[in-house]
Amino acid sequence: MIITRTPLRISLLGGGTDIPSFYEAEPGCVFNFSINRYVYLCLNNIFESDGYFLKYSDIEKCNDVLEIKHRIIKSIFSQYGINGVELMSSADYPGGTGMGSSGAFSVGMHRLCNEYLNNDLTNYEYADLACKTEIEKLGEPIGKQDQFGCAIGGAKFIEFESDGEVNVNEINLS
Repeated sequence: MIITRTPLRISLLGGGTDIPSFYEAEPGCVFNFSINRYVYLCLNNIFESDGYFLKYSDIEKCNDVLEIKHRIIKSIFSQYGINGVELMSSADYPGGTGMGSSGAFSVGMHRLCNEYLNNDLTNYEYADLACKTEIEKLGEPIGKQDQFGCAIGGAKFIEFESDGEVNVNEINLS
């Protein structure tokens, strides 16, 4: 069984400058920090069959990845070829609170799948993968601060360059 815990985040200044329509015209930046509230994900093998047993705000049991209704789970399991698993999701706060829950969920899903496959990635790489899933593959009209804020943790000043690159400057606070 693999369990991930990904923090939610709060931003103080610069919200909205992480969206491509903004940073492609002029670089953006945000002061962002993670908090001690989390999205938890648990992945375990299903021993009796292939397929998927998914428990999040809904419950799904299906045999093929294409049958999965949850767009992020479907995309990430397809990317990694994950099959024959049970996935459970829980969070300290519900989605839609403006604290980066979908970004935390996507980061956690990538971390979960890479741990399952014994791949070792950096927090920056998990954030980048989560951005690619949500923004590029699924076409969500969102920015990048949630994924980077949740994956890297702590207090940070994040810069969004016009070419899509993200620079994370950690701020050490006592």
